[in-house]
Amino acid sequence: MNFFTWITTIGIVLATTCSFVHARDVARDASDDVRFLSARIAQDHPGMVNPGDPAFRRRANEAARKALRRADKARTVGDYRDVLTAYVASFEDPHLSVELNDTQDAASPPPGAALTRRGGFEQLSSDIWLLRLPTFYAGEPGFDDVIHAIDQAEKELARNTPGTLVIDLRGNGGGASEPGDRVLMAIWGNHALPALAGRRAKSSAWRASRNVLRDLEQRRPRIAQRYPTELAGYDQLLSGLRGAVNHNQLLYQEPIVPTVDRGALKAGPKKVFVITDSACISACLDFMDRVLEAPHVVQVGQATGWDTIYTEVESISLPSGRGDATIPVQLLQGRYRASRQVYEPSIHLDDDKAIDGWIASLKPSTP
Repeated sequence: MNFFTWITTIGIVLATTCSFVHARDVARDASDDVRFLSARIAQDHPGMVNPGDPAFRRRANEAARKALRRADKARTVGDYRDVLTAYVASFEDPHLSVELNDTQDAASPPPGAALTRRGGFEQLSSDIWLLRLPTFYAGEPGFDDVIHAIDQAEKELARNTPGTLVIDLRGNGGGASEPGDRVLMAIWGNHALPALAGRRAKSSAWRASRNVLRDLEQRRPRIAQRYPTELAGYDQLLSGLRGAVNHNQLLYQEPIVPTVDRGALKAGPKKVFVITDSACISACLDFMDRVLEAPHVVQVGQATGWDTIYTEVESISLPSGRGDATIPVQLLQGRYRASRQVYEPSIHLDDDKAIDGWIASLKPSTP
């Protein structure tokens, strides 16, 4: 064997060995992450102990077994991604998800796939106002713009009521209820929340686990800073959940809030158009539950997304370091909107170009 043949042979052996080690690492990471997620779902997901959904535990266990069988055969980063995404997709719940790190093996999103929308308030004319709300989540970069827009809208609505108000929710994947609640009260007054509660869940329960309690306790400083009006209720939740965990309860049932005199809505605009797309889930859908109860509201654009009765997520890092996951920890009870139900628009517009053209065509309301 000459020198160059020897070098080539050594190179092939090394490459084969590295490939084998890489494949073994991928399979191990896939298996470890599935086992970790399965264990956290068992500990923290309210569906595992929900007497109203007895099939959930069986589905969860079967999904984990199937994912582990696939994980054993994973050889590439693409295989790993397929295993994890298929596992969480089997739950058919957008609140149970994984966000995996980008890698060279993963397909790159097409240019322009991620469209960044900015919050804003604009008076298109003296009679037509536009409020853009692309997020209700304090963790997104555009959240401050949304809060500033709501601040402006509150001031203007306190002074005057336009004939037409357009609320643009495109891109809004939820977050907290407070920003949307502020908008509703600015439009229809202080009685808006109880008056528009017909579709809301009547009660809720939280999975009583130390993981959930720790996650909620760690969120408190952000709640205090970003959603100060929710802090008193949040502290009550923490106290009740802490007691349930200490008494080894499986669920913490939040006390039912006494019915409040709904009062009368303040007269709002003659027409309120709400623009939606499929991104609208979670707190965005909660906002839709309320706003569609109000008078003179018309949904425009595309159908909303959907969610289930399991909501409010904890975020956790996968042990492999390849990404993060979210698991819902709250169970909504007595909600009018069914799981996986979308809201369809009365005025259907296929894309942003059509919607922007529709906005530009709006005319002032007639007396």
